[in-house]
Amino acid sequence: MRRRKRPQRKPFCLILVMLIFLVILIQATTPLTLRANTPTQIITVIVEEGDTLWAIARQYRTDQQDIRKYIDLIQEYNGKSNPQLQPGEALAIPVY
Repeated sequence: MRRRKRPQRKPFCLILVMLIFLVILIQATTPLTLRANTPTQIITVIVEEGDTLWAIARQYRTDQQDIRKYIDLIQEYNGKSNPQLQPGEALAIPVY
């Protein structure tokens, strides 16, 4: 009487271990990514005569932020389609 060979389980186990590792890696890095893109606070700045988005962005951005992207972000937070500011206007500024 001949015995049947059992199918090898090594490839299945290896794939399962790699899948588990991938899930753990994604879970570990996702909170870091989300935290890096979330402002620590939103401050309100009242625009004064002569203020520009460039000057305001330069004052509140971090060294790691591209100023042009930060200006775009300020415009997005305030629903502005153009960079024109009016004295007395209140701007929400995300601070990281």
